[in-house]
Amino acid sequence: YNLGIVKYDYKILCVVSKILFLEVKKVFVRKEGVESKNKARPRLVCLVLIGLINVALCLYFGISGTPGASNYLLIIFFLNLIIYGSYYCVMKVISGEKINMVSIIYANLGLICFLPAMYFFTQKEKMTEKSPAESRDMNRECIFLNFFDGHDIWHFLGAAGVFFAFLCIFTLDEDLKGKKRNTINVF
Repeated sequence: YNLGIVKYDYKILCVVSKILFLEVKKVFVRKEGVESKNKARPRLVCLVLIGLINVALCLYFGISGTPGASNYLLIIFFLNLIIYGSYYCVMKVISGEKINMVSIIYANLGLICFLPAMYFFTQKEKMTEKSPAESRDMNRECIFLNFFDGHDIWHFLGAAGVFFAFLCIFTLDEDLKGKKRNTINVF
């Protein structure tokens, strides 16, 4: 993603901060006597938005103090997937590219799997903070094939949703198959 601008070494945080500062400065600082044509770059807006949301979520989760770091990571990763996927699709449409019907089908199949998976995810059937015996008391009856409980179904549906999301991402640029590389928009 860095387009060769950033060298990966121990100074990466300083270099990225400097680049981000210069980009923000270009947007807000006007030269005297010259009418500013600087507009916020969509990529910069998306990165700042994702960064702010991630920091806000981390602060919220840290301050709220409820246990379950894996739940927090799942929420953050899922929101990042949604925001960046939406950004990429919007930029494709704005630049005149088409979104493939196959990608739309995969995205809808992913949603069909993700939505019930989120329901089963919110139904707590275990507590890692309690002893195994106390957590076992929270178990519910098996609801699928008289063998799988809601937690298992969450894993199945979540995995299927992630699979379809990756297929959607994999096929998003199928319309660019015959284009020369130097004519493809990078966003």
